[in-house]
Amino acid sequence: MANVLTATVQTAYAQVLLRAEFTLATNFTAVFERSIDGGLTWQALRGGNPATLVGPVPGAGNRIAYLYDTEMPLDVPVRYRATSNVPVVLTAGPVTVVSSGMGWLKDPARPWANVRIDQCAQTMPALCASPLVEPAVSLVAAGLGEETYAADYALSSILNRRHPADVFGYRKDATTSFTLISKTLTSMDTLNTFWAWGGPIFLQLPPVYGWPDRYYQPDAVKVVRVNPDLRKPQRLWPVDLVVIDAPVGAAQGTAQNNWCGIDATYPTYADLTATPFTWGDVMEGDAGPPLPGGYGYGLYGDGPYGG
Repeated sequence: MANVLTATVQTAYAQVLLRAEFTLATNFTAVFERSIDGGLTWQALRGGNPATLVGPVPGAGNRIAYLYDTEMPLDVPVRYRATSNVPVVLTAGPVTVVSSGMGWLKDPARPWANVRIDQCAQTMPALCASPLVEPAVSLVAAGLGEETYAADYALSSILNRRHPADVFGYRKDATTSFTLISKTLTSMDTLNTFWAWGGPIFLQLPPVYGWPDRYYQPDAVKVVRVNPDLRKPQRLWPVDLVVIDAPVGAAQGTAQNNWCGIDATYPTYADLTATPFTWGDVMEGDAGPPLPGGYGYGLYGDGPYGG
């Protein structure tokens, strides 16, 4: 089989599955990238900078890598490329993930916890005409808060002068808020699972709402019972959000956080169980081979600016 990169849209999960296959046995890693401007500029994908190529495939000698892109824009044509260490460059697309009027709460570190949300135009008391049984759409957006772009400055009084010295910097990005409605106990559990990690999130709404795709650090999550009959499951979930840079951290496909790395670090199962690591440590990448600087993932770990 020839060198090939395929991009398969999975609309139900708002993601794209990438599969790269390289024929040369000297291809060991590949950098996966996306472009939303027709190939003029490219951005490396989470978990794909680089991704380890697995193989050779029995009987073929090829090496393969799979990667999920869960952070591509909605309703926008996207192109992909995979560049191996040789290098061999493969391209795919354009493909488009259609929103169909739905939004998404996404966790870059735990894409399996991503939550689909509907946009509700009805009044709050109606709760989108929620039945008491599990509806087809059980999470809806109840409101987008105002955005505040704080100034970054300091005024210093100067003796015998009327005006202070003004030291200022680039204006801060937005702080805002977002409110969801969960209409069933099942959807309430889904949101509890989503917010439990506590780290940065990625919020996507259809372009018609004029709310750009951005990464946020959530503050305290509140849960408000709407109905005076406490047996009714409807809840409001208001949360304050602060816009941040795209987080850098462990994700599927990284050279340090995969089962190949675990196998290379612990030759036998007994070697792994003899450590104090839990399966949670394994899944988060903490039990794999150490990163070059020894500080792990996150903002102050290894990486381009520490992360």
